[in-house]
Amino acid sequence: YGLALAAFWLLSISVWWLSLRAEPRQDQLAIAAAPAGLIAFISGQVAFFMAAIQLLMLRWLDRRPVAAGLLLGLLAIKPHLAIAYPFFLIATRRWKTFFAAALSTAAVVCVTLLIWGPQVWQAYLTLGAPLQNEYVLMEPTVTVRSLMPTIYMDGRMLGLSYDAAMLVHALFAIIALALFFHPRVRRGDMPTQALALVLVGAIVTPYLMSYDLLFLSACIVLWLRRQSALDGCGMALIVGCFFLPIIHFVMGVAGIAGSALLPVALLAWLVTRK
Repeated sequence: YGLALAAFWLLSISVWWLSLRAEPRQDQLAIAAAPAGLIAFISGQVAFFMAAIQLLMLRWLDRRPVAAGLLLGLLAIKPHLAIAYPFFLIATRRWKTFFAAALSTAAVVCVTLLIWGPQVWQAYLTLGAPLQNEYVLMEPTVTVRSLMPTIYMDGRMLGLSYDAAMLVHALFAIIALALFFHPRVRRGDMPTQALALVLVGAIVTPYLMSYDLLFLSACIVLWLRRQSALDGCGMALIVGCFFLPIIHFVMGVAGIAGSALLPVALLAWLVTRK
C-alpha cells in the first residue's frame, strides 16, 4: 500500500506540475502553496488530476474547442465537479466544446459498460450513491463537516433539516448559474470567465470537499496576475477564497456557519465591480 500511495502521489503531482509549466514561476509557487493542494495530498485524492484536466481544458477552449470538450468529458469520473460546465458552454455559445464533451462523457460510460458490464452502474445507482448521500450529506460527521465548504453544509450547521438545507442550496445554485448569462461573464476575457466558472462550480454542488478547490486556487492566482489594481473588498474576498479550506476547517470544527458565502460574495463582486 505504501509503495502504491507513493507512486500515486508522484504521478498526480507531476501531472499537476506539468499543467502549470506554461505559467510564470511566481504563479507556480503561489499555486503550489494553496491549502487545497496540501489537503489533496494528505487525503490521497485525485484532485491534482481533476485540476490539471480543467486547467488544460481552459487553455484549449478557444484554440482547440473539440479537444477541450473531449478532455472535459473525463470529469465524468467525478461528475459533481462538472455540473456548471454545460451551462457555461451554453451561455458562452461554445457549441463545439459542448457537443464534444457530451460525446466524451458518453464514451466514458460505454467504456465502463464494456469492461465491467451494466452491474457496475446498477450497484452505483442503487447502493453507492444512496449510501454516500446518507453518510456524507444526511448525517455528516465533524470531519466531513469541516471538509465540505458548501451552502448546504452551512445550512446544516445552522440547524436546518436535510430538505431545508438542500432547498436553500438549490436557490443559491440557480442564481449562480444564471450569472453565466451576465454580460461581464458572457463577454468577459478568459481569466474572468474561468474565475466565474470555477466559483459557480463551487457554489452549485452540495457535495464539494476542500481538496476540490485546488482548481479554484489556480484560477484565482492566474486571474490576479492580470489585474492592475483591486479594491480592498475584492482583495479580501480573493484572499478568503484562496484560504477557504483552512477557514472552513476551523469554522466547521467549531460548528460556525458562513464560510461558504465567500465564493458567493466573490462571484457577486466579480460581476458588479467597476
